[in-house]
Amino acid sequence: MQRLVILTLAASTLFLPALQAQYTGFAVTDDGRLFFSSQLSTSGADSSIKVYRVSSDGVSLFASGGGVDLFGPHAISPLTSGDGSITGYGINSPCRTGSCGFFALPHTTFRLQGAAIEAISFDSLSISRNGRFLLGTTFDVKVRLIELPSQATREFPQFLRTAGPQPVDNSGDALLLDARETNEPLLFVPSGQDPRPVPGAGLALSGVLSPNGDRIAYERQTTAGYELVLTGPQGA
Repeated sequence: MQRLVILTLAASTLFLPALQAQYTGFAVTDDGRLFFSSQLSTSGADSSIKVYRVSSDGVSLFASGGGVDLFGPHAISPLTSGDGSITGYGINSPCRTGSCGFFALPHTTFRLQGAAIEAISFDSLSISRNGRFLLGTTFDVKVRLIELPSQATREFPQFLRTAGPQPVDNSGDALLLDARETNEPLLFVPSGQDPRPVPGAGLALSGVLSPNGDRIAYERQTTAGYELVLTGPQGA
């Protein structure tokens, strides 16, 4: 029996009450340790975005970008394997020179703990629940899949992007969105095979993939608002 656990995070008195609570980038282990990023600051701390951890011991600081103002660097986008043996977060540094690329895009380096790869540059990064696969998007609009034990890499065609915060399963299957499509943008990519549309998933905006790859949950826009749909890779 599968269960959906909804975690509600209340603002701790640790944070300054004058600041509005903002939490992003949730990641949780199987035993309930929760990681999130927030611009909330403890008394006397700087205002950069940091990653916090919630455990049985309460709320604690997990990572800081070392910034001293709103411009960063920031610690963002925490990630964790199911057992918590691999954890990580992104360091997002503002680009103030042309060396970072066109349009002064920010540069994000993910730092990993417990993995063979200690640092890697991606715009976004996800890890499978068993800690075997990394799936990330690059600044040049590409998606790369990395198998951590062998560090073998697969690169997908340009203009595909990861579908959401959990887009890779324990076998290396991936859930992607095609930025060029509007009718069938949600793609399921079995390990080692070509991407194929998820039947019936028109107008999908984001999605997540179950750890064993047999369930897909995605959000789509309708004339009445939004719908959350539970389906499988074959659209069942």
